[in-house]
Amino acid sequence: MIAEKLQEIMTVRQTTMLLLLIGGALLLTGCGTIVARNSHPCGSNPYYPATQWDVMTIRSGGGLFVGPPGGSPGVPHVVGWLLIVPLHILDLPVSLATDTICLPSDCYYHAKFRRDAQRAARSQAVIAVLASKIRKSPVTVLDEGLHVCSEPDTVRAVDESLRDSNTVYSSNILDRVYLEAPSHRLAVLSNPNCSTYLLVTSFENAYTNYYACASEFVLEAIVRNPNCPLELLEKAFVRRDAGGPWHDKNLIENRKKR
Repeated sequence: MIAEKLQEIMTVRQTTMLLLLIGGALLLTGCGTIVARNSHPCGSNPYYPATQWDVMTIRSGGGLFVGPPGGSPGVPHVVGWLLIVPLHILDLPVSLATDTICLPSDCYYHAKFRRDAQRAARSQAVIAVLASKIRKSPVTVLDEGLHVCSEPDTVRAVDESLRDSNTVYSSNILDRVYLEAPSHRLAVLSNPNCSTYLLVTSFENAYTNYYACASEFVLEAIVRNPNCPLELLEKAFVRRDAGGPWHDKNLIENRKKR
């Protein structure tokens, strides 16, 4: 009777352990498909990434999970060979199958990524040419109407030139850009050559109507301007109901030393 009971208990335990092992294997297999597409451990090759990752891990005895020989941080190599490598061997056929299923999607997204990268490179080249042109003659912004152009590359080029310390704008040009091109106002206010009158009037309007749209960004642009009057910095610091860079006392101390 007792022997039969013990045998029954052992059978239940063995079955439970077997089910746990099978469940763990099912949970762990296929993880390469997810990990390889999120962390890109195999570099720039986008095809069959999970299969590549499994093979790399098996060949290296644990891959990214183990430390170098000698006891450095990471899982010990013996654990890598006894635990991690078998799991990736189990995962390999699943990764091969899922990578094959995902191949059309991988091809599409890789082609899209390349097109986006090429488009970004062309855009950056256009912006660099425009910025260089503006740097040589800032009045070009007004003469050619670049400040009111809605083309994204032109908008970025003008905005970058306004924030570029090597592009010397006159206060008259900045005043016109501020009045005629609202999209560039923050860049104008952060420009060191912005007129004191424009800084003060914009500050008072944003300070008085702080909870209006974009007022916080206006204040930030003004206090970050290296030629922002000291009294504006001190007034901004006094306001305790607003968070922002103007609560940095170093701005005031550094301005007093100048």
